[in-house]
Amino acid sequence: MLFNVDRLVGKVNRLEKVIPRLTELGRFFAAGIANTLITIGIYQLIVANFGPLWAYAVAWLAGILIVATVYPTVVYRVTAGTAPRVMMAGLYMTVFVFGLLLTRWLDDLGLPPRVMIFVVAATTSGLSYFGGRVVLRVRF
Repeated sequence: MLFNVDRLVGKVNRLEKVIPRLTELGRFFAAGIANTLITIGIYQLIVANFGPLWAYAVAWLAGILIVATVYPTVVYRVTAGTAPRVMMAGLYMTVFVFGLLLTRWLDDLGLPPRVMIFVVAATTSGLSYFGGRVVLRVRF
């Protein structure tokens, strides 16, 4: 028989499980891009008055607040109380420090800085996405 219905149904079932994850990843990346644009805007607005260090710190903290308040509902589509939102903020601060350490390690290994950022961005994005799922206890 050329057409196996059971095999087709199995493929459709697998696809039904993959599509929600792909749309969630799309929301994660879209939210990340929006968050980045907002925080760059904040930085640009205050850098002249506060200097680059303070402007970066304020913009970065604003980004963390966006993650804690927006990501649970918009990205992961869950209702989260205060504790999970604080944990999301903590996760992103931890991933930030990990990114700094990874950057230092890759620099020590001699990886070119223009390549290094892609390794760090891919690693920290993955940690942030999956860490967010764990913190918010979203089913895999």
